[in-house]
Amino acid sequence: MTLLERLALAAVSLHSDKKRKGFPLLMIIILVALFVGLQSGCAMSLLKIMIPTATTLNNGWMRSMIGENEVNLASAPTEQEERYYSPAALGFRENETRPRESTLICDRSSHRTDVCIMKGDISTHSASSTIFLVSGTPESGRQEQQEQKFKIKPYTRKWDSHAMASVDELSLERLRDPAYAPQCQVTHSVPALVFSTGGYTGNLFHDFTDVIVPLFITSYHLKGQVVFIILNHKPWWTRKFGDIIRQLSSYDILDFRKEINTETHCFPEAIVGLRFHEDLWVNPALTQYNHTITDFQKMLSRAFEDGNKRSIFQYSLLKSRSPKLVLIDRKRSRVFLNQKEIVEVAEKVGFRVIVLSPNVNTPMKEMYTIINSCDVFMGIHGAALTHFLFLPPGAVFVQVVPLGLGWASRTFFRKPAMKMDSISYLEYPILPQESSLYDEYPKDHPYLRDPRSVNAKGWEETKKVYLDNQNVKLHLPRLERMFIKALDLIHSRSNVN
Repeated sequence: MTLLERLALAAVSLHSDKKRKGFPLLMIIILVALFVGLQSGCAMSLLKIMIPTATTLNNGWMRSMIGENEVNLASAPTEQEERYYSPAALGFRENETRPRESTLICDRSSHRTDVCIMKGDISTHSASSTIFLVSGTPESGRQEQQEQKFKIKPYTRKWDSHAMASVDELSLERLRDPAYAPQCQVTHSVPALVFSTGGYTGNLFHDFTDVIVPLFITSYHLKGQVVFIILNHKPWWTRKFGDIIRQLSSYDILDFRKEINTETHCFPEAIVGLRFHEDLWVNPALTQYNHTITDFQKMLSRAFEDGNKRSIFQYSLLKSRSPKLVLIDRKRSRVFLNQKEIVEVAEKVGFRVIVLSPNVNTPMKEMYTIINSCDVFMGIHGAALTHFLFLPPGAVFVQVVPLGLGWASRTFFRKPAMKMDSISYLEYPILPQESSLYDEYPKDHPYLRDPRSVNAKGWEETKKVYLDNQNVKLHLPRLERMFIKALDLIHSRSNVN
């Protein structure tokens, strides 16, 4: 607030008390302030300070100035006054008499993700990659030029520079003056949730652990009353996961570079970024209503089952049929070199075997229908094992762990699977003799003898040796023993249920 504006405000306040006798002084201050204001071009600003303030004070001082019968404070304002002092002109929303309480805070405590919360008058501006929060009136904008800005990349791998390189950065900016905010063209009554589908999306594991599970954690409690705004939007991604997205939001998705670019959308609240607990896991202690991974799986069920009501254990082992084993068939690396023999051993034990070869174009609903109806789900460590989240209660998840991938297998799949009460987890860690590397390198080579020394060189070296250039040939007697154990687990689960 400038000195002139402070003088004007003081002059108006001077006669709020009828006992004060300062009318001549009042008039002198007002005239001087207006004269100087005219010279400096801010007279209108002074009037806007003085008149609204005066009308809220004790009306006695006005009557003492111009006479009891010469003022009608209840009279309707003129059209010009109504326009000039309308709520919109002063930065208020329709039917409001004061600005909304505004909030802009960011939680950067997680090593995985940043999340910012904005509450108040929020508007989006695609061209500048900015989301604005207006938290004042035109007067406060001129009086307090202090602003607040945050930068954020709304993707849950903030420590991973390679992933974050494909995630756009947004500015979150608090404005004191609504005149600088974009004019609303579409106004929403529910919050916005802003996140990115950049990063590693397109890899099923990252689709779920980086986006879909965090999206559930962040939005499920809103019961669909939220608008998703997607940064780095990939249309194929929202088509593939549309059934899941529609369980979490009752509104059309907005592309930050498309719909937001053509119209300014305004919201009462915005969440920018997604909350993250652990890979493929929901920690109920960290959710608002104690939601769990079971709630996530129930949401998947609603998304893919077309509303058909099925028994929660419909696909458990029945004496009248053989248990079903789904085997994931990889094509480029980490391939089963003796897949035909693996199928034969499984059938010998008593399984009906379905071999699945999913790719990026395989519909999620198709995968859900097959895996949600199996008793055993088995595959070599890789993104396709993320489908274990589709398993029905009582099923068994078998992960085949290649050389050098123990840490990744434990962290990304074993850990969340073993915490799920509804399924059983088995692991088949291969021996050096079962790896294709055994025929390519000397038997005392570090690739075979000491995989941890290779892991110590970093992820890129691990990926090059063990992820991209290794296949497996399982030892059949050993595999048969594991299949028998899986069958026993199915029997024990079916007896309990």
